[in-house]
Amino acid sequence: MAQLPTLQQLAYFVAAVEHGSFVAAAEATHVAQPSLSEQVRRLEHTLGVTLFVRTNRRLQLTEAGRALLPAARRTLADATALTESARHVREMSGGTVSFGTFSSAHLYLLSALISDFRSRYPGVVTRVVGLNSSEVAAQVRAGELEAGLVQLPVDDRGLDVGPPVLVDSVVYVSTDGDRTRGRSPSSSSRTPRSSCPRPAGVPRTRCAGCSPTGRGRPG
Repeated sequence: MAQLPTLQQLAYFVAAVEHGSFVAAAEATHVAQPSLSEQVRRLEHTLGVTLFVRTNRRLQLTEAGRALLPAARRTLADATALTESARHVREMSGGTVSFGTFSSAHLYLLSALISDFRSRYPGVVTRVVGLNSSEVAAQVRAGELEAGLVQLPVDDRGLDVGPPVLVDSVVYVSTDGDRTRGRSPSSSSRTPRSSCPRPAGVPRTRCAGCSPTGRGRPG
């Protein structure tokens, strides 16, 4: 593979253009002048062209230098934008989080969970997707959703699934006392789980998470 210019070389080249000399460019970028000059020479060697006419008064761009300048500026701007995009994701200060739920999730902790998440990360847009629980698990596993609230049981391969957030109690109700005598509440199979921590003020009902293995949960 052919050798490519580095971002540092392009930055030194643009600085030299903007400041008119290697000495001024070196001062502006806080490097030694010989180091900056050497990187510009390496850039010229990599591209196979001369970028500057070196005079005693001021650097002058060659035709190749004038052609390179806008592309170099675009490349540096794109690199800066890339770094900023990664920072937003890393610090959860921007971007979109996709959260999957089953159809009756609004009866459980969904509203409180979303509200708690938004209060912690106000710069992040929350996208809620309604699916059945197996589809939520499959899309979290595939990376199409960051996390989800599911109704157990689900296929948990490749997922970090914590303890249940909530276990429903189902009771038998009848006007006939003989029918209900001796019966006790039993846990239903509807056991939602969530990737978000238990919001403040919500009764303790065994909070949990469903996210891709190794991803972890928000602190």
